Amino acid sequence: MKTYLERLRFEILYQRETDKQKELDRKKNKHSRDVKKLVRPEGITVKEFFADGFAENSLEDLGNAYEEAWQREKLIYADGYIKLLISIAEYYEKKHRSDSSDDLKRLLDDVFGTFERSNYKKLAARYYIKAASVANSVSLIYFPQQDYPEEAERYLQLAVEFEKKAMRLGVVPEYHSIALNNLGTHYYETNRPKKALPVLKKALEYAKTPDEEGLVLHNLALTYADLGMKKEAVDCMVKSTCIHYAMQHDFGDVSLYDKNIERIIKMTGDTNTDIYALKVALDLVSGNLNAKEAKKLLEQIDHDEWPLTDALLSILNGEECVLSSEIVKCTKLLQDVAKVSWNENALKLQESHPREVKEDLERLKKYVEEKCKNAPILRGIIIDTFDTKTYIKANYGSEECYYLIRSAEVLAFSWFTKRRNWRWRIKGIVWINGKPHILLGKIRDQKLLYALYNIDMSRPKIFNVPAPTDFIGDLWNAWMDNLERALTDHPKTERGKMKVVLF
Repeated sequence: MKTYLERLRFEILYQRETDKQKELDRKKNKHSRDVKKLVRPEGITVKEFFADGFAENSLEDLGNAYEEAWQREKLIYADGYIKLLISIAEYYEKKHRSDSSDDLKRLLDDVFGTFERSNYKKLAARYYIKAASVANSVSLIYFPQQDYPEEAERYLQLAVEFEKKAMRLGVVPEYHSIALNNLGTHYYETNRPKKALPVLKKALEYAKTPDEEGLVLHNLALTYADLGMKKEAVDCMVKSTCIHYAMQHDFGDVSLYDKNIERIIKMTGDTNTDIYALKVALDLVSGNLNAKEAKKLLEQIDHDEWPLTDALLSILNGEECVLSSEIVKCTKLLQDVAKVSWNENALKLQESHPREVKEDLERLKKYVEEKCKNAPILRGIIIDTFDTKTYIKANYGSEECYYLIRSAEVLAFSWFTKRRNWRWRIKGIVWINGKPHILLGKIRDQKLLYALYNIDMSRPKIFNVPAPTDFIGDLWNAWMDNLERALTDHPKTERGKMKVVLF
């Protein structure tokens, strides 16, 4: 009897729970149907949703319903879905900002991220990013799948705009570089390379992975080539190809890159650049050329102008190869060239300055530190002021030291990071009309060159120093003998206002 009663009690309780679950399921299904009734092509706002009797905890259900409809009919529901996503994002952003009025809560949240304010900010950013994703996806349908470039552009611009809103909330979208790349590439493909260039340059700044960086560099190369900027086009395509080579290359297979190389050669109209040197290197590692043939082809290219050519010739000549910042992406390719050319010295590529440049920079640093030893900035002290003149006085001690310190920094951390500049030697300091300039010298093809640089210039100003055609002797001495006359002829030099200190 007891067992029977216990069993009966269990069945009653079980039935009650089943009935409760059925009621919950019924309400849930009704709720789902009610939410789905609000899915329409023109969309809905959060305010309208709440006016229909729904609460905040149903916003996710509404978003899922629109997602389902959009996946079925992307072009029909795109604008309505984006409208909803932006409305939800703005709703949470407003809640985030309203909570900011509580100073203690804001302080604790900034430190620990424990209050709802953090969640509101993250939710707002999440919905902005989702809206950007939808816009990007729709743009690809309008162009190139369908021939509606204007519509595609509208959605691409919206995608970038929405992601910027997320970034203002402190969240950088994972694929922001791709959104920018898509917009920049669209401008390029619709014959607007000038408009494409700044967008693609910004995309490169946000590239997080080698895949993203290689893609953006490829599109930048085409854009630069269209604009007639040969050096930049070649540089970007070389980097893009080297990145791809390092990630996916099967040793010996180079046909994958032929199309891009030929395209840049055709667009720039010049075979004597690093893009052709890249082709030679790829043919060498694939066995299509031997080292002697490769070297002969590379010697036709100006290796002072093109860093990859210079590095390849160093390897093929059996020299140690030091990488400049311009070709560090080509490390894997250069190592493979070193292997097939049996150059053990070049297998361990170094990313640095060559010895002569290091010694020159060290001499310059020593001179500047001695000349400006009282400058606070050399001790790591930076003093904020209201204008440039007082800032220079407070941090550098004098205008002279400002020019010396800043010019030396730019040479060390910008100009001398480029391989083509490594043959220049730092020879001293020249004051012209009271302003110091760093004096650089170079011998090239039995010609004497010098250059002056300070931070008023975008790059060093190069001058030829004439030497007799029948000259025999030390070219550097001849360079020094002609220096004063050449500097006196400098167009900006006033009579009697030049001083030279040679290292």
